Formats: sequence, C-alpha cells, structure tokens
Amino acid sequence: MSFTIGCDPELLCRREGRYVPVYHYFKQNSSFGLDGSENIAELRSGFSESPLYLTAKIKIVLEYGYSKA
Repeated sequence: MSFTIGCDPELLCRREGRYVPVYHYFKQNSSFGLDGSENIAELRSGFSESPLYLTAKIKIVLEYGYSKA
C-alpha cells in the first residue's frame, strides 16, 4: 500500500507591521497562489509519496518566492 501526501501552507503578508492584501503580490494559479481570499495566500508544493521529497519541494517553492520578494 502507498500513500500520497500533500499540503498547502497558508500565508499572511505584512509590510511595516501591517497586514496587506496578498492579491497584489500573488497570482491565482502559481506556486504561491490565492486561497479564495484576497488576504490569504497559499504555498502550492504539489504532492508526493515521500515526505522528504514533499519537504524538499516546499523548500524550493519558498526559496523561489523569497527570491521574488
């Protein structure tokens, strides 16, 4: 038997200590996307049968997002 796991951590953005609407910064269909609200983004790392591979994918997406900030 195998299992496929996935996750979509949610993000709130702040600038100078104040929350800002994320729709200014994230697209609907990208690795950082909107989560049905203009104030919440989500990280879309996909899914995997390996927890280690999924964690590595999350790290890649986070590093990409950080490079664009």
